[in-house]
Amino acid sequence: MSDDIIYKDSTGTVRTVSTANPLPVSDTNSEDNLDVILGNVSGKRYINKMGERESMVVAAAGEDIWRGNELSPAGDQLIPTPSDSGEQMSLVSESGNDSAAGTGVQEVTIEYLDGSGNEVTMAYETNGTTAVALASDISFINDMYASRTGSNGVSADHIKIYKTATGTGHVYDMIAQGGNKSLVPHFKVPTGHCLAVLGWHAEEAQDKRINIRLRATATPSGDVNPAYLFIDPAYIRKGSTGPLTVHRKVPAGGIVKVSGWCDQNASECSVGWHGILVEE
Repeated sequence: MSDDIIYKDSTGTVRTVSTANPLPVSDTNSEDNLDVILGNVSGKRYINKMGERESMVVAAAGEDIWRGNELSPAGDQLIPTPSDSGEQMSLVSESGNDSAAGTGVQEVTIEYLDGSGNEVTMAYETNGTTAVALASDISFINDMYASRTGSNGVSADHIKIYKTATGTGHVYDMIAQGGNKSLVPHFKVPTGHCLAVLGWHAEEAQDKRINIRLRATATPSGDVNPAYLFIDPAYIRKGSTGPLTVHRKVPAGGIVKVSGWCDQNASECSVGWHGILVEE
């Protein structure tokens, strides 16, 4: 009988452990995950989310790591969650140069979930300070990025998506001035999928201690939970956590986000997390 160690990778391929092919021990660096990142594995997709927050304040409930609160008249410290059945949303910039013929962002692509939780990707031309109506059944914005720009290559000013019925209140996502992609690290798992969260990191830049917590509406066993439970916390001050490994399943309908609790006002931080979205 052979003493070789044989295993199956995530694609079902049988492999034999050798010096050239060691047993994978890292969820974030394995060859199998590289295949997912490159799009070579059917039914699996790599998810990488990033976010930042400037001028945080001391708050008992903490603050979500995103910048939409700066644009919301309500000053939402925690990102508002749309209705599960979907809402009418609008897109607008604070500059006329973010328009179809402008020097800023001329078109954005939005990845969202509809009222049934299905993934939809749509491109919309910007129209400066005049609001553009988006789909009427958006239940969550998962990403937003420039898909066409003018000569500047970045936005002329803040571009935001908000709930139409609230005027410019309840901002759900945004591209900050001088950027071309959303820095909002929230993600809702679409219908027919589950998400394996594999790792994250955080950094604080203003020498003010902050507790950053990766969170999800999912139990440790991978069921949907009504509250955002902590997945992993990290205290940082004027430094970075470096890469942190986690293992958490988030089911369809679950939301992943990152929140912070600072000891002093004006803390500033950036965060990121990654995982694999799997069709079920």
